[in-house]
Amino acid sequence: CTEIRFSAAPLASLIRQHAGESKWLQACAALLEQGTPFPQAWQRTSQTAPVPKQDRMLLREFGEGLGVSDVEGQIAHCTLYAEKLEFLLRQARTEQTQKSKLYVTLGISAGAVLGLLVM
Repeated sequence: CTEIRFSAAPLASLIRQHAGESKWLQACAALLEQGTPFPQAWQRTSQTAPVPKQDRMLLREFGEGLGVSDVEGQIAHCTLYAEKLEFLLRQARTEQTQKSKLYVTLGISAGAVLGLLVM
């Protein structure tokens, strides 16, 4: 959001700048450099992002709305998707906490059953 607001750099430049070690963002930047329009490049490469399917859909939707309005619209779009991602992150953490307790209990129970069977 900050870079969109203050630099007004083209999306291809922003993607390239933030690709880092992310292979799917690097692939998106490469497609953009070859002249592929942003929506198609983003859609093609976001399908290979190393995230769960639900998150991949969110990434695809984010790309569909990116670059289609003025700066204020882009900032609102980024803010909306940041909130959606934070919600998913909170959900994932809650699920992880609940499941980790379940796995510990199952491990202890399986060990007790195995111990009884060996006796």
